[in-house]
Amino acid sequence: MNTLPGIEIQSLLPEWSKAELIRYSTELVAERSDGGDVLGLLVQAAKLELMAATIKDHAKVAGLSDVLSYGKGGVSRQGVTLTTADVGVKYDYSVDPVWQRLNDDVADATAIRKQQETFLRALPYEGRMAVDELTGETYQAYPPAKSGGEGVIVKIL
Repeated sequence: MNTLPGIEIQSLLPEWSKAELIRYSTELVAERSDGGDVLGLLVQAAKLELMAATIKDHAKVAGLSDVLSYGKGGVSRQGVTLTTADVGVKYDYSVDPVWQRLNDDVADATAIRKQQETFLRALPYEGRMAVDELTGETYQAYPPAKSGGEGVIVKIL
């Protein structure tokens, strides 16, 4: 079954290259930005993104044996290469005492760094004197520079 109500999956997108997909998408947004419904386009993009991600996740599982049948090189279709690789690989290093000690050191250092970040974010703009607990030296501490901007958050209900 290749169709949903009003959607034929095989012909949903022409056989465009990656560059053509990017160009068309950019042009579509530009067209809508010049007096069109850019928010409607953003809503549709969010829905398509969810649909595409869901299809991709399920099709990867369903198509694994098909891709494996092509061997190590996989297969290419319509400008997309499908290959296999080990996924979800995990290693358990916890039985090694040196690794465990290093991991504990990293965990301790990370906790101390988080405390320092909290301290620095709470500082007034003009800063204040602080003491380096490792060296005992005093220094002028300032709050961190903050960067970023406003953006649109898209959530499908």
